[in-house]
Amino acid sequence: MKEVKRYQCDYCNKVFANKSHVINKHEPNCFKNVESKSCLTCLNFIPFSPYSVYEDRHCNAEINIKKKLKTRCDKYVLDELHRERLF
Repeated sequence: MKEVKRYQCDYCNKVFANKSHVINKHEPNCFKNVESKSCLTCLNFIPFSPYSVYEDRHCNAEINIKKKLKTRCDKYVLDELHRERLF
């Protein structure tokens, strides 16, 4: 048996194999990292319902996020309520 080293994101808890450069690239852009100014912690983000289609999520700032969430958004507004639900 051999010991295996893993890295875990401090924000989303995603686990990465034994390559620290991968986690170092992921964490600054993690959707649950408030500093990344992503949709998941933004007041403008309206998530889709679990009973609806994927494309139902939208942004009140009129940014197209139907296919991919955004980070480093210039229209980002911190939503403390959503942030609390993430952690």
